[in-house]
Amino acid sequence: MIKSVKIYVFLLIMLNVSIAFSNELHDAIRMGNDLEIPKLLKARIDVNSLDNERNTPLILASIIGNHPIVRLILYYKADVNSKNIYGFTAVHYASALGYMSIVRMLVEKKVDVNAKSERSFFFGDRQYSAYTTPLICAVRAGHADIVKYLIENNASPDSMDSEGRIAGQMTGSGEILKLLYKDRKVPGENKGNFNDITTLSFIPEFGFALGSSQNNLGFGWCLGLSGNYYYYHNFTLGLDASMIYHMIDNSDHYNVHVQEYLYPILLTAKCIFNDKVSFFFGMGKTYRYTKISTGTEAFGNRTLKIYRSGFALGTGFEITFGKFMIRIKFIHDYSELGTQSPLVVTAGYSIYF
Repeated sequence: MIKSVKIYVFLLIMLNVSIAFSNELHDAIRMGNDLEIPKLLKARIDVNSLDNERNTPLILASIIGNHPIVRLILYYKADVNSKNIYGFTAVHYASALGYMSIVRMLVEKKVDVNAKSERSFFFGDRQYSAYTTPLICAVRAGHADIVKYLIENNASPDSMDSEGRIAGQMTGSGEILKLLYKDRKVPGENKGNFNDITTLSFIPEFGFALGSSQNNLGFGWCLGLSGNYYYYHNFTLGLDASMIYHMIDNSDHYNVHVQEYLYPILLTAKCIFNDKVSFFFGMGKTYRYTKISTGTEAFGNRTLKIYRSGFALGTGFEITFGKFMIRIKFIHDYSELGTQSPLVVTAGYSIYF
């Protein structure tokens, strides 16, 4: 019993000593006591200790901009991806405050340059939304050198915050826009509207189609090209053109073979939910070519060709993986000969200009 009490007291003392050391290390960094910090680190205290806002010594040193101490803490194998209660890491703060040398040190230690914050909060004179990335921090603060460096190290310019905004929608700087979209053509500079940015992209796609005729299902393929031009908040306008083919072999009923070619051209509007999922809706014109072939003993071989046009509506979802995407869409074709609604599933690749 006495032995158990001694062990418990020993553990409690060690816990208090650890907390004391941790607070002492955080206080030394806050007060700029650079001579005391190496002594505390050599005492083998927890280099990833947390204060009441879950800031590590590395995060505090990055906020203050103490470059030598950041290097020293990294030497003692600090966790570069540790987040505080707001979801900010050291590289978030270094990017927001313009500490290029600290950003470099963190990137060299394999920090996650696309890490997202977890809640909205004020820092300095700015409010940052949830899902803010280090790149968004640098863009909002106007640090073009850090924007360039982060882009060169695989930071995503298309990552959205919780309000559906990408980095390019948070700047009026033509220089930063060119850095963000150097592989795309950005016509003109941002005209001062915080939420407007134009960019042009094309998506060639190929997949399969499921259609019907006379209550019979037919399988086929789809070849398409879609484009998006104008961004506003999390909306885009675009054009979607496809060639959809499916064939129905109805040999059990009068040996009828039906081949359908559908050419819908739609003006589309897309709502971007996040950096993975989008919903789109479109309307426009369709052109349909139907070829019906029969081969019976009574009537012989005959072919009937029908051309018609109609009004079209299209709805669907996009799931993106970087520049690759999967599109699932229904094309509703309304014409004088009835309604057709083929289901199309395609895979595409975004090409930016």
